Order: sequence, then C-alpha cells, then structure tokens
Amino acid sequence: MGERNHQKESNERQTPDSIQKPGATANATNNTDSKSPYLVMPFLIFLVTCFILRALGTLGVETVDSWHTSVRVALAVMFIFTSTTHFTSNRDALVRMVPHSVPYPKQVVTVTGIAELVGAVGLLWPVTDRIAGFGLAALLVVLFPANIVAVRNEVAIHGKPPTPLWIRLPIQLVWIASLLWVTW
Repeated sequence: MGERNHQKESNERQTPDSIQKPGATANATNNTDSKSPYLVMPFLIFLVTCFILRALGTLGVETVDSWHTSVRVALAVMFIFTSTTHFTSNRDALVRMVPHSVPYPKQVVTVTGIAELVGAVGLLWPVTDRIAGFGLAALLVVLFPANIVAVRNEVAIHGKPPTPLWIRLPIQLVWIASLLWVTW
C-alpha cells in the first residue's frame, strides 16, 4: 500500500496540468504580472527583521545590541515564516518541487517544515543554537535541488514564477554563511 501511495504522489507531481507556467494564474482571482521583479519574501523578512533589531539595539535594547544576535534572531524569524509555508496554500507547490527521485514528497515537505521550525526555535536557545545552525545550513544544502526542480518545471507559487537560480543561489549562500557565522 505504501508503494501505491508513493506512486500516486509521484504521478500527481508529474502531471503537466499540475505545473503552473509563469504568467499563468492559479485561479480567476489571482492576477500575475510575469514582468514584475523577483521578490524573495523570506529574504526580505530576514533583512527587515535584522535591521529592525539592529535599530532597537542602537536605541538601547541590550538583547539585540550586536549584529551577531540580530542576525541570529532574524534567521529564526525567517525560518519560522518559511516553515509555515509547508502547511499552507503553498504546500502543493512545495510538493511539486520535490525531485522525482525522492519518495513520499508530501511527507518530505511535512518533515522539512517541522525541521525548519525546530531549527528556528533552536537558534534562539544558547544551548541548542550551534546544532540548530549547522542543521539548518545542511538543510538548505539538501533542499537546494528543489529550487532547481522549481525552475526547470516552472512551478509557480501563488501564480508567481519560481525565483531564477542566479538570484536564489546567492541568497541561499548568504543564509548558509549567516547561519555558520552566528553559531560558530
């Protein structure tokens, strides 16, 4: 039975109808402007949170009075945000991004969402921040092939085209470097 469920999920990912093309709409109320600049929301959340925390630190909030702490907390906030997408309306797109060689894509999306959430919380605890940082950095490396699948198969999220790899790869590298820096 597990084999049949895997085959069914694999077939669901491979159907051309399940792949949104850039400029296509998921439904009649979702307008897409394929010429709009690419905005990687998690990266924006990371940057805004980091700079707000640094501003608060500059104003005298001691818990965020260093770049090190601000970046660590901003990473946690960003990973909390990204973990929630594994359980919302983006879930179907994330399942379609799982490489076909990986079995049980729905379960993989669930497990990686939980791992991101646990890692985010782990970044906030001094006892666990190092293992959480290394774990999240490894997770980013392991999950990068999903971004390649998204670009190759033009998997849209909310009707928006996938982020091109020439944008996505440097962002992933910034996150990995930041995770290693704050937990080293």
